Amino acid sequence: ASGMTSLDSYSVAWVKSSLTDWIYLSVTPSSRIFSEISRITRFNIIFIAFVLLAALFAVYFAARHLQKPLRALLARSDADAGGDEFAQIDNIINRLSARVDNLSSTLDKSTSLIQNQITLDILNGNFSDADEIKSRFALINIDYSYKYYGLIFTKMNRVLLGGDAGSREIAIYEILNYIDEFWNKFGLCTSVRYGSYIISVLATDRADYLNRAQISCLRLPQDINLCLCDAVDDIRLLRRKFANIDRYMQYSFIYGYGNVFTDSDIERYEQNTKTPGDDLFAAIGDALAQNRIDDTKTAISDAVDRMKQEGLSYAATHTALLQIISVLCSEI
Repeated sequence: ASGMTSLDSYSVAWVKSSLTDWIYLSVTPSSRIFSEISRITRFNIIFIAFVLLAALFAVYFAARHLQKPLRALLARSDADAGGDEFAQIDNIINRLSARVDNLSSTLDKSTSLIQNQITLDILNGNFSDADEIKSRFALINIDYSYKYYGLIFTKMNRVLLGGDAGSREIAIYEILNYIDEFWNKFGLCTSVRYGSYIISVLATDRADYLNRAQISCLRLPQDINLCLCDAVDDIRLLRRKFANIDRYMQYSFIYGYGNVFTDSDIERYEQNTKTPGDDLFAAIGDALAQNRIDDTKTAISDAVDRMKQEGLSYAATHTALLQIISVLCSEI
């Protein structure tokens, strides 16, 4: 048996041993028990008071910091309103409205710059996924919710790029705007100037946008070459397409201008294993050695025509042009 009772200022507890007839007693002064409870209670009160005091100080300093710009605004408005509270409120609203208008104007002026930077990042692969591009376009109020993405190369002839700087930039700007206007009929087209190219990224909901587009209706100067890419469903694939086409289009001039290529054409050229024979350059060297300038020009033209007819790969074209230059330099 066991039990516990209180006697005046003591607490008595007892328990009978299970092995003997002995009974064990425990006598504890009540003051000892209550002193421990009092100590814990005092600690809790002090701790809660400290936390509340720290919170009050934090709120006070935060409020003062947040009120600084508001107090400054109120001071300016009060000076303008001459103590009239309604005029003061009206001044505050007008100032805030003016700031919003200024921010909106700044964003509008920066929209084209932001759009160009996003397009360059797409071409260079400086993003993680389509959601990142979508969120960045959302900053300039453009909804980029599309299923497919295409790439359009517009390579301009050096004749078009000639002339004075002002006329050249105006011509390029007009072509860029026209390209965007034409391709925007199929989705959202964003174009950037890239060396002698205008590179356009087209976001669209149709994978067959090339079949729908009537390229013959695209009114561009004759001294331009186009390369049109098939649509892909992963925007990250555009970087690889961009690198391949950029490399090959450097030598698209051997086909003349006014041509339309596709990435399928370029892939077919790249799979071509033909290499230029030595006879391709022999006629150039012979004509140049005998100072027959007209024959030399004809031989170079014939060599370029053969390269065009054989559809050489980028590497083979690069090698052939270097050999032509080497022959010319060796005979000068």
